[in-house]
Amino acid sequence: MRKRADRGSVRVATGRLAGRLLPALAVALALGSLAQPLAAQSSGAAEALQPVSFVAMGDIPYLQWSEDGKTVVDDEQGRKLVREIIPAVKKAKPPFVVHYGDFKSGGASCTDTLFAERLAQIRALAPGRVIYTPGDNDWTDCDRDGLAPPMWELERLQALRRQAFRAEEMAAELKPVRQPLYPENARWMRDKILFASIHVVGTNNGRQQIEIGDLDMALAQVDARDAANAAWIDALFDQAMATEARAVVLVFQADIFAKRGEPCTALSRQACDGHAWLRDKLKAKATAFDKPVLAIHGDTDSHCLDRPLDGAPTFWRLNGPGDYWKAGPASGGIMEAARVTIDPASSRPVTVRYLLSGLAPPDRC
Repeated sequence: MRKRADRGSVRVATGRLAGRLLPALAVALALGSLAQPLAAQSSGAAEALQPVSFVAMGDIPYLQWSEDGKTVVDDEQGRKLVREIIPAVKKAKPPFVVHYGDFKSGGASCTDTLFAERLAQIRALAPGRVIYTPGDNDWTDCDRDGLAPPMWELERLQALRRQAFRAEEMAAELKPVRQPLYPENARWMRDKILFASIHVVGTNNGRQQIEIGDLDMALAQVDARDAANAAWIDALFDQAMATEARAVVLVFQADIFAKRGEPCTALSRQACDGHAWLRDKLKAKATAFDKPVLAIHGDTDSHCLDRPLDGAPTFWRLNGPGDYWKAGPASGGIMEAARVTIDPASSRPVTVRYLLSGLAPPDRC
């Protein structure tokens, strides 16, 4: 871990914002677990329900940097996004698009101007029908020393929420239910398939590389977000059971399936696996639900569609396209968007094809 910066101006801002952020845990636990009303958006009787297809994408566009990490070499991803991927998404006319975060590379500065530019790109994919969940590049990594300038991550998260979720224009047609204090957590239904976004990020769920501000307060905010996410998942599966949903789909940024040691505890808050609790919870919920459950995420370049949880045969995950390019054409990352189809009546309830190539992801990561 890098040595944390000690910047006086940031500490002043930290103190002003602390009072607004620290109550999040108690309020989230009180409100987040309530199963709020949710319109079914069903097209007819159960026997008439059809498979549901939509587009998933994220981890794009990343800039290509020089070997020393100080200079932008190329914006090939940005050109491909604008010239090929966005037109392909619009041509496909999906009922909605889910974006699993990281709308910029970790080396790009986290200015309000860049936030506005990238969020406008996301909104334009399917106006009024886009669900976006933040990635670590979008806020937790904003305090890196190499950025110009480094910025306090918790302040950048608040700025991101203001720009992305203050008004419900991004997903207005979907009419999602959003979690109090955590508006990035959304829930909506289409043809009796229940969808949800959950704010889970890389960098060990925001527990590592905390470079600016009060470390204890930053970790307390991670704990509060984890508690809110747990309550949101409980509400999601309660809703799925109550409505007899045909399937459940979750969208988040982090690759939670890359194990990183022992689970985090009150005594071990950083050198631990910040996603272990979520794997365990999703396995238990999927097993009890006993119908198809799909988790869609980005974060790593081991793109696949597989069933990663032993003992949970109805649980699928898509490690979606995107991610960094090391040099030239895609090296590791796949610059694509994915058409995802959920057909709960099929023996293979989840199928995925990339929009540009028409290829399917491998079945193993």
